[in-house]
Amino acid sequence: MCGIHKNGAVAGDLLRAVCGALLAGAVAVGAEDGSDASPQAAPAARPAKEMDLQVDVSETEAVVDQPIIVTVTWTSRVPFKRCRRLLLDLPLLRGASLGVRAMEPGVPEARRIGLPVNGRRVIARRETIEGRGERIAFSFRIIPREPGGLPSEPVAMRCALIEGPAHEGRYPSYFDNHFFNGPESDESFERIYLSSPVPEVRVAALPSRGRTERYTGVAETVSARATVDPEDVRVGEPMLLTVEIAGTGYGPDLARIPEPVLGDTGPGFRVNPRPIREQSDGSRRSFTYVMRPVRAGLETVPALALQFFDPVAEEYKMVRTAPLTVTVRADGERRIYQPDRSGEAATVRAAEGIRGNRNGGGRHMDIYEALGALARYGWLCIPLPPLLWLVLRPAVRRRERCRRDPAYARALRAARRFRRRARSDEKAAWRTYLGERLNLAPEAVTFGNVSRELRRRGVDPTLIEAVGARFEQEDAERYAPRRMDVRRTPPRRELVGRIERATRAALLLILMLACHAGAAPGATPSPELIFDRAMELRTEEPDRARPLFEHAALVFEARGHYLNAGNSWFFAGRDGRALAAYRLAERRRPFDARIRESLAVIRARREDRFPEPESPGSGLAALWSRFSRWSPLLRGGALIAVYLLGWGVFIAARFAGRRVPRAACIAGGLVAATLLLSLLTSALQPPRGVLIRTAEARLGPGYAYDAAYESPLHEAVEFDWLGRRKRWVRARFPDGREAWLPASACLSITESVP
Repeated sequence: MCGIHKNGAVAGDLLRAVCGALLAGAVAVGAEDGSDASPQAAPAARPAKEMDLQVDVSETEAVVDQPIIVTVTWTSRVPFKRCRRLLLDLPLLRGASLGVRAMEPGVPEARRIGLPVNGRRVIARRETIEGRGERIAFSFRIIPREPGGLPSEPVAMRCALIEGPAHEGRYPSYFDNHFFNGPESDESFERIYLSSPVPEVRVAALPSRGRTERYTGVAETVSARATVDPEDVRVGEPMLLTVEIAGTGYGPDLARIPEPVLGDTGPGFRVNPRPIREQSDGSRRSFTYVMRPVRAGLETVPALALQFFDPVAEEYKMVRTAPLTVTVRADGERRIYQPDRSGEAATVRAAEGIRGNRNGGGRHMDIYEALGALARYGWLCIPLPPLLWLVLRPAVRRRERCRRDPAYARALRAARRFRRRARSDEKAAWRTYLGERLNLAPEAVTFGNVSRELRRRGVDPTLIEAVGARFEQEDAERYAPRRMDVRRTPPRRELVGRIERATRAALLLILMLACHAGAAPGATPSPELIFDRAMELRTEEPDRARPLFEHAALVFEARGHYLNAGNSWFFAGRDGRALAAYRLAERRRPFDARIRESLAVIRARREDRFPEPESPGSGLAALWSRFSRWSPLLRGGALIAVYLLGWGVFIAARFAGRRVPRAACIAGGLVAATLLLSLLTSALQPPRGVLIRTAEARLGPGYAYDAAYESPLHEAVEFDWLGRRKRWVRARFPDGREAWLPASACLSITESVP
């Protein structure tokens, strides 16, 4: 024991304990008059037999992100007010991957006291044990962020114990008490130490299966609740969305709600992902966000789905808030909210928002699909009109000769008239046919005259003999006795057919098969059914609805139904993919009002605004600019249609014996030239691209280059796709600046979305 006497002063520092033993440094002793005295070795500290120290943990086998309560209980049979300059070291709290937070003692002010623990000030609860002394206890909540074992070195306590009664009533606050202050000059003390083992805690890694982007970093059972204030607003007015997670002791260690959870509010609302207020107590944590309705007519804020890990069941679970009822009214004539980030309000045409899908299950083909089919199979259509003209040219010449030579025309019509009249009187029709076909008068239709005409036309002699036999049979039937056997000859219909084949060449039959049938759906489920199921789940279970929307969107894109694909991406919260799909739908259906309104909603939701490009004005320039945005399929199909129409008019006019007017030829040529010029112009222009996720635009193709803008660009930004270098895309933005974007964040607006 080291005593402090009235005629001397001692200055000493207590050193840390090594392996549970307390080492004291040298004590410098000086006289009152200031003269130096030789240093003396201070006595070694003794174990504190009158005290007891115990460490308890709530879990010895835990998982990452699971809270563990560490409770330290210090019991003493001597008054705690005799302890000075306390040093309490708890290595368990020094883990590098731990989130450590002291817990509230939960007792009145009179029973609270401050302690130094690991160099930190901690408020503990103290109580008197009747007949056994005093007790101090404090707790920490630790959250392991990495798997492995936690430090298990013993807890060590060191202090100076005053001999005899201690001074009282001179410590006005928690952290200005006897534990923080040293002994007075007139107090004698001895150094004591105390250590206690710490239970070993093992932390296992969280399973990767079942974990989603909605995981909140909470590994305990919680509940969630959401509120919104006010509930009745105009479009674009701010609302406060408060999300409260109850049953968690994480407190400030729960940083924020994952952004995908905030996306559950749906496309009708914009939520700033940065909370404006955070509050927490022992068992609750709440975040307040600014939310704005994008369009009028909204009535419900969908449920928010959060994911946590249940360490008891050892699986991930979902907790959902209840849907909230709101009323969003139009702000005058404005029904769509478009944030103004440039200081100038942009004008957006009023729209009702995203409308329903287009039913693509039928076999009906509209004008857009017909033009697209012509463009796809144009290489088949281009050679057909000339070939058809070569085939039909003899028929055209025969028609012209028929108009000039009535006898020739009557001969060509002979077979048709025979088939029509043979039903009532085949014998008379046979003779009329021979007269018209061989240009003979009705009274001159005898075998002699018929055979002479047939030989003049080079008919096979066997056929002439069959015709003679037919004449003989008719004469025998007319003049011979009834019982006389008459030689049978080929029927008249057969002879007419043989004569027709022998006297003129047959026309080639051209069959043009131009049917456009959709691909069989196969085993893929109907995307319409998937979309409808997702719409049913969107309000109550948005986390389950989002994968269904994405699945439906991919199937719609594979089938070329880009309007439906855009709607699916929109409700899945993927504005960039939705904008790309709507742009493709607009190029294929430039006059569809639903597509234009959907594009207006998407562009109003964009977080990044660039200066609007200069308008081409009005008149021909605006018309040409609008026409150039049509899909190449539509313009190519229109060019093929004009080409086929021109040939059809030409062939029809030749059949009618007329000439095509020169004005019609010039008009058709101008239309075809305009379509061809627009296709050539589009081929020389760079394709358009869309940003499908947040990315940093850089001045070069690599992360080592400086950023091109002060902040990252968000999804749904449109740009010109100038080229690609490995994993980077060179882009030109609406403000005229060029930068490089990661290729994984970009999507080219082509005829097929990847």
